Amino acid sequence: MSYVSFIGTSISIALMSCVLPCSATHLTFDGDSTTDLQAVSGLKIKVRSGQHAVVGASIQLYEADLTTYTGTSTELLSNPGITNKSGNYVFSTVPACSPDSLVYFVATGGDAGGGNDPSIALMTAVGSCKALAASSSIVINEATTVASTYALSGFMSSLGSVSANATVGTNNGTERALIGITNAFTTVHSLVGIHTGVVRTMTPAGNGTVPQAKIGSLGNLLAACIQSAGFSSAACSGLSSNAKSPGGIAPTDTVQAMLNIAHSPGSNIAALYTLSSSSTAYAPTLSAVPNDWTMPITYTASALINPAGIAIDGRGDIWITDSGLSPSTSSVLKLKNNGAILSGTSGFTGGGLLFPRSIAIGLDGAAWVLAGGGMNGNIVKLASDGTVLSGTEGFNGTNINGPGELAIDGKGDVWVTLNGGDIVPPSVIKLSKDGTILSGKKGYTAGGMNSPGWIAIDSAGEAWISNNNDLNVTKLSSKGAVLSGTTGFLSGGNGGPPGTITIDSSGNALVLSSSGRVTRIAPDGDSNLTFWTCFAGQQSPTISCPDFGAFSMVLDGTNNIWAPVNYRVFNSPGSTSVSGLSEFSSTGSMLSVPLGYNGPNYLAEGIAIDSSGNTWTIFTGAPVTELVGAATPVATPLSVAVRDGVLGQHP
Repeated sequence: MSYVSFIGTSISIALMSCVLPCSATHLTFDGDSTTDLQAVSGLKIKVRSGQHAVVGASIQLYEADLTTYTGTSTELLSNPGITNKSGNYVFSTVPACSPDSLVYFVATGGDAGGGNDPSIALMTAVGSCKALAASSSIVINEATTVASTYALSGFMSSLGSVSANATVGTNNGTERALIGITNAFTTVHSLVGIHTGVVRTMTPAGNGTVPQAKIGSLGNLLAACIQSAGFSSAACSGLSSNAKSPGGIAPTDTVQAMLNIAHSPGSNIAALYTLSSSSTAYAPTLSAVPNDWTMPITYTASALINPAGIAIDGRGDIWITDSGLSPSTSSVLKLKNNGAILSGTSGFTGGGLLFPRSIAIGLDGAAWVLAGGGMNGNIVKLASDGTVLSGTEGFNGTNINGPGELAIDGKGDVWVTLNGGDIVPPSVIKLSKDGTILSGKKGYTAGGMNSPGWIAIDSAGEAWISNNNDLNVTKLSSKGAVLSGTTGFLSGGNGGPPGTITIDSSGNALVLSSSGRVTRIAPDGDSNLTFWTCFAGQQSPTISCPDFGAFSMVLDGTNNIWAPVNYRVFNSPGSTSVSGLSEFSSTGSMLSVPLGYNGPNYLAEGIAIDSSGNTWTIFTGAPVTELVGAATPVATPLSVAVRDGVLGQHP
């Protein structure tokens, strides 16, 4: 990941003030308009390290600046509060702020039992300024710090130096950037109760399991340092040396340390676990060294039987196709970004949604679903509320023959790959947003197109198609003209049949083969990078990399590559299948642990990254998993990123 600036003890997050353009007038908590400071009766801030009061800590309230990536958060308190001997401070007045602004508290310094320590830094992300009015008390402790740094890690940067003017933030006022950071603040509340400081077991919607023990261990990691004699103590020096930034800079306070861990969850795993074991401030905790320090929330839904495709819309909501076990159990599930089910317990059904597979979100927020199996398929369009917009049987015509995958371009047109059959040869068809076929009845053909599978659209409006049978990649212009010659690019394969395709910020196509090999193809067809996702393609007497199927591959906002990996580890006797989710740099360097982030030990069949930087995965026979803050935020839906030319970039 690459990040905009985050610096030190005063800790700022640059966030946007309003969803819509704001006037200069601020709003008070009672609804009267004024620009003066307003009294908020009894807003108590409790600063704690575990059960220990942090005495003499300085409390600052920040209004985050969302106008630019280089903006600076506003300190709302001209005179920060100082905690008393009980670790508390009651605000009698707070500055007015827009009800749509996003605010957070930071407590620095103080004494948690080991003496006054300037390296103490704790954080609680509140969210909307309106939430302050409804608050009687807010806790700032290690648990809220873990939750806040992980959820907001895509908008914070680890630089490791102290500054009173930290510069951090999101994009330059785009709506998609605001949605991403707002949803990230909401995710904090999914992990911890900010009014109690207690780690949740389930998300507020009731269907998400929170990694309580992992948060507890990370809380103990910070508490061991905070309750010691400062960064010169053994607990703090161990934290400082094992929680460096991705660039190798040691942290100078505890928020920086936790943020660095969130940014590099595969580093120094065992050492950090050992350090966490020296404190008992939080329980429950991990009983063994974890595979990594990612933060997975797992969501369940009764409609989730056999998930097949996943996409994220402009609000950050998650759409999942589920082919079920029969036509009667086929559906499309929609989750709010916090996991709450928006599609009803049975999901969206009807309109020809039989065995739905691939899914993509259009510019207007409608979901396009490719359904059907064998040689008969159809295309179903759903409004954001699940209303069917494509008739009772979908846009199915005689040419939806052997459905493969679909993608949406920057104009909102829908491209669909067809394996073909007796009536229609292997081809790609193109439809307008109202379902009108734009590519002729037989679609676009030729160019080595045989058994077309995955498809991706670049920002020039050109389509890239993988062909399983001929082991090549076809490139078409926006009008269907072949741009890749008679035999296609990558002729002869890529260590196996080419599968998933995704486009990076330079317009290169990255192709994942069924054997786990990634090839980067330049716009002119030159293959300029090849690497293996499966442990760099290495085989050994104890580890093998069998074919696993090219289920999914995506890029985050810094062109980092996320892909599933599958291994067989040979024991004595027998063997064990190990699956995970790996992250690679744009040059193919592995950034995750060698066997992938596999807290739930899964082989992801679908991956998507949202505008908050959360990585969402689906896999057969298991829940939906969200890795909180694991990636760099991206623009959603993908069709908007194509339209605006921000593929592989921040929103």
